Amino acid sequence: MPAEPSSSLAAVGRLFGRLLVVWALWAFWPRVSRGDAAAVLCVCLAAGCAVAAVLQGEPMVSTELNRWFEALILFVVAAFILVLS
Repeated sequence: MPAEPSSSLAAVGRLFGRLLVVWALWAFWPRVSRGDAAAVLCVCLAAGCAVAAVLQGEPMVSTELNRWFEALILFVVAAFILVLS
């Protein structure tokens, strides 16, 4: 299935929205475990992206950003949050 011309832009928009939710959770969660909560949310969102990519049949290797890249970036952000917290 050929990708739409604006699919990369849509992927960036979805990723930005997800990262904004993670940041809001991190910012407003109690200080004790906010890094852990944000990391768990990142992993859940990444798993959702991966499931959506499988269900929609998106190729893992692509020249454009897709849900696989979103999942990878969210997993990296989760690891980064856990290392910093």
